[in-house]
Amino acid sequence: MEAPLWLYPESVVSKVGTDYMEEIRLRQQTLIALLLAPGAITNVNNARLQSNKAYPVEEYLDDVFGMVWKPLGGSEQMGVLGIRGCYALMPSCTLSSTWTRWRTT
Repeated sequence: MEAPLWLYPESVVSKVGTDYMEEIRLRQQTLIALLLAPGAITNVNNARLQSNKAYPVEEYLDDVFGMVWKPLGGSEQMGVLGIRGCYALMPSCTLSSTWTRWRTT
């Protein structure tokens, strides 16, 4: 995620004395926690069960992943793998095992 540093001009921050980097970090952390909360993912899944036109969980997770994590080295190929591909690269944590864990909590 790209930090909105334009909201914190140095001329204002230096006078107010706010720790804007910590504020941005906490806001980003909260947003990610909300997007990946088991309840949010369950709601997306339940909507999909009711309508084929609803947002698929896999696509939702891919979109969240693409919003939060950017590829290293300037390559955009990471978007092709998405979150499902990254889970597949980590054998101890597959999407299905993670989804099962979320569903049962």
